[in-house]
Amino acid sequence: GFDGCCFLSNVQDELKLQTIDQLQQKLLRKLLDDEKLEVGASLGAHKVLKDRLLNKKLFIVLDNVTNEKQISLLIGEAGKQLYRDGTRIIITTRDKKLLDKVVDGTYVVPRLNGREALELFCSKAFSTNPDN
Repeated sequence: GFDGCCFLSNVQDELKLQTIDQLQQKLLRKLLDDEKLEVGASLGAHKVLKDRLLNKKLFIVLDNVTNEKQISLLIGEAGKQLYRDGTRIIITTRDKKLLDKVVDGTYVVPRLNGREALELFCSKAFSTNPDN
């Protein structure tokens, strides 16, 4: 298993509502399971990343990232050097070129055909399960 996990949904839209420092603090609070954590500016957060997360196996999802700066400010310039082996970082974006500089490999999600899209829509729209 993982020692910590965090899913930051729709990073681009979240940054219209809060600063990168606030989003980074949210990430660290989730990963460290510490809602009272106060980090301060980005550089302070990167020190926390390095000091407190170095020996943890993490699962991080950054959804709808639109530029390289968002990635480096959220998970650190050093990237892989900050994280223990086994850590998984998933970044979703519409700009494949953005990932070329920062990841080892990419997976292109295939488009759904019409029937699959309708089936997914119906399962979410008409589900009686509140979690769907």
